[in-house]
Amino acid sequence: MFPIPIPRKNPRSPKRHAAYCIYIVECANGSFYAGYTRDINKRVALHNSGHGAKYLRGKLPVKLVFTKQYKYYKHALLGERQLKKFSKEQKKYLAMAYTAKLNLAFPLKSILRRYSSRLSLRQIPKV
Repeated sequence: MFPIPIPRKNPRSPKRHAAYCIYIVECANGSFYAGYTRDINKRVALHNSGHGAKYLRGKLPVKLVFTKQYKYYKHALLGERQLKKFSKEQKKYLAMAYTAKLNLAFPLKSILRRYSSRLSLRQIPKV
């Protein structure tokens, strides 16, 4: 009689059971960077230490201007992909909507459609 093999989970597969966030940070030179993470505070600290994305290394310090939480990993990846396609103006609108505490329960594109006609770039607070 042979022992019944116990199916094992792949140890290399990432754990995807926690909440995920997509985020936009504004660099010191005014450019934006979008990404996703499980721990937003740790990620921003990592970016500011110079060990995050290579894109940000010469543009420090960064400031968190937008974040949105997702329950599933795949939805966060799709949201990040959508954020990376946005223009600089669209990212400014999202940052302004986030700082104004507008309702962000809608999909990202509908936020832009809804608020872009009401928001102007002149209303964006200068830092």
